[in-house]
Amino acid sequence: MINQTPNVPEETELSDTALLRRLFAQRAYQLYEARGCLDGFDLQDWLQAEREVLEQLTEPEQAAAVAR
Repeated sequence: MINQTPNVPEETELSDTALLRRLFAQRAYQLYEARGCLDGFDLQDWLQAEREVLEQLTEPEQAAAVAR
C-alpha cells in the first residue's frame, strides 16, 4: 500500500474531529479514484480510509510503547 495520506503534524490530537473527517474524506476519495471512479463502494472506501488514517496516526504511539 502506498502512503498517500497527507502529513499531519505530530501535535495533532485524535480529538480534532474536523481534521480527522477531512483526512478520512481525502483518503476515501483517493480510494474511489484508484478504483476508476466506480460508484457503489463509498462506505467501503470510507471505512478503509478510517482504518488507514487512524493506523498512520497511532503508529508513533505504538512504536514508542514497544520501545519502552
